[in-house]
This record gives sequence, C-alpha cells and structure tokens, in this order.
Amino acid sequence: MANRARHLERVLAPHHALHHQWWCWLLASAGAAGWRRVAVQIYHFMELANGLLRTALQESSRRGSGLGPFEAWARVHAEEEGEHPAWLLEDLSAIGCHREAILATQPDEELRALARNQLALIQDTHPTAVLGLYFATECHPPDAEALRRIARRLGLPMECLRTLLHHSQVDPSHGKEIRQLVDAYGGEPARFRAMAHGALQSINSWIQLMQRYSAEAIKVRPANP
Repeated sequence: MANRARHLERVLAPHHALHHQWWCWLLASAGAAGWRRVAVQIYHFMELANGLLRTALQESSRRGSGLGPFEAWARVHAEEEGEHPAWLLEDLSAIGCHREAILATQPDEELRALARNQLALIQDTHPTAVLGLYFATECHPPDAEALRRIARRLGLPMECLRTLLHHSQVDPSHGKEIRQLVDAYGGEPARFRAMAHGALQSINSWIQLMQRYSAEAIKVRPANP
C-alpha cells in the first residue's frame, strides 16, 4: 500500500506539535538546566536507539525474512550512528557535563520504558517496527537556526551543538530513506500498526519526560519575596 509514510505523518502531527509546546515550556521554566538535562537523555536515547537497531537487524537475519533493503539500511545506519553518542559526550563537556559522570547515570524511566516497549515490538511483531522510532526522530530533524537561537538565549556555547547540528544536516536525507522503507514495508496492516505504535511511543516518551522536568523546575523555583 502506497503512501504509508504520508499517513504516518498525519497520525503523528498533533503529537509533534505537543512535543514542541512542551519543549518551549521546559526551556521557559528550567532554562539552561533544562537543556542540560534533556541533552544528557539524548545521549542515552542515542545509545538505546543504536542497540534497538542492531537488535532489529539480528532479528531480521534470524527470521530469514528476506528484508534485503531494510537490512541494508539498518546495517549502514547502525554504522553511521555508532559514533554519535561519543560525539555528544564531547559536546556536553562544553556545558560542564563530565563524561564520567554521564556514563555513571542511567536513562530516565521514560526512556527505559520506551526501550522495553520497542524491543517487544521488534521481537514479538516484526523487526521493521524499529522504523517507527526512527521515523519519529530523523524525519523531523532539529532546525539549525532554532538551535542557535536557543543557545544564544540561554548563554550556551555553540560547541555544545555540534552533534545536533550534524543531524540537522544529514537527517533530511536519512528521513527520505526511512519514508521509502515505511512505504515499502508498511503495506501489511500489522507491520504498519507496529511502526505507528513505535513512533507514537517515541514522541510521547519525550513529552512525558519534559512534563516531569518542567514540573520539577517549577517546584524548586524560589518564591518571590
């Protein structure tokens, strides 16, 4: 069935809008501290996503599903993305986040739950379910100028943006590949539902995380004298 990616885009649109609203609210309520907290979780998300992609590739090979284009994409993409968590660790050092301290932390519960759910989709439904996770992120790359404006407003050094700016440049082409794969493999209803479910989980996990961070920032804000 054609235009599965277009349909998925329509399904996700209101969730992306809500994600943007909570991102703006988090920065308004928590400022640079909110940015740092989210950036550390982006590092963990990158690690989790890479692991899930490799698991999907292994599961596809184990099943002998004949998913040549999907497996080729997953293999190349896992290789390309493999170094990005280390890049982000270097970027975070520019805003006082030490590598050893970050490595000693765990993903927040919202992301741990996301990883568990995504793993179940990959193993119990179909390996191509992982496309939903990547559709939700790489088909909506960060806007480079918006990132720079936020950094200037919060007084953050531009060095902390290097990895995110790289994604703003390469994700448009990555997103095109992912859309093609969603169209190719999303025609079977169960597979498409798994992709859509995974994409929604990804966006909503970040929304829940930012809602919690915002509430915590407001709670600790000193009262006006």
